[in-house]
Amino acid sequence: MQHSDFQHELSDRCDPALISILRLQTPAQKLAVLDAMWRSARTLVAAGVRAQHPNWSEANLAQEVAARMSHGAVGCA
Repeated sequence: MQHSDFQHELSDRCDPALISILRLQTPAQKLAVLDAMWRSARTLVAAGVRAQHPNWSEANLAQEVAARMSHGAVGCA
């Protein structure tokens, strides 16, 4: 697989081995990794909210997690 000589502005701060791996991945593989990272982040945020508010309903929990994950773009009613 051939790649371009495009240099991202942050590529000098990334591990060259990681860059090599990412260049070999298909777009579908990259999306799968991104999806797994998003799900992991959501699980961690949910655990934090649950620890802070153990008596909240699942609906309240889901709403707060959505608000935190969207940096407030999803408002709480």
